[in-house]
Amino acid sequence: MQILVCKNNDNIILRNLRDKLTPTEVFETIQAFEKLRPGENNVYIERIIMANLNAYREASKMYPTLRECLDQLDEDGWFDERDMKKAKEIAKGLKQDNVPFNVIVKNTGITLQEVEAL
Repeated sequence: MQILVCKNNDNIILRNLRDKLTPTEVFETIQAFEKLRPGENNVYIERIIMANLNAYREASKMYPTLRECLDQLDEDGWFDERDMKKAKEIAKGLKQDNVPFNVIVKNTGITLQEVEAL
């Protein structure tokens, strides 16, 4: 465990290095990081997303620019490709079992377009 103490709350990335963020907070945090270091990998952002996966999924639906930003980071190798492959394998199986697409998207984190293409 690590405790970070900030004297001011100007650093949105450090301030939001926690769970229970809203989708808007997730979006604002990732957007702020992307402005500071475009296309750069960052373990803090990865941890924020993993700790707030449902909020991240909602944010990626609410903010199309977030999806574009994260697609670029993914192209740069930011996300673990094995996890995405596994999610797509699961989605493919769910699709074959006639699970509604919105349920597949919600539970795998892949986009509707990706599910349709499977």
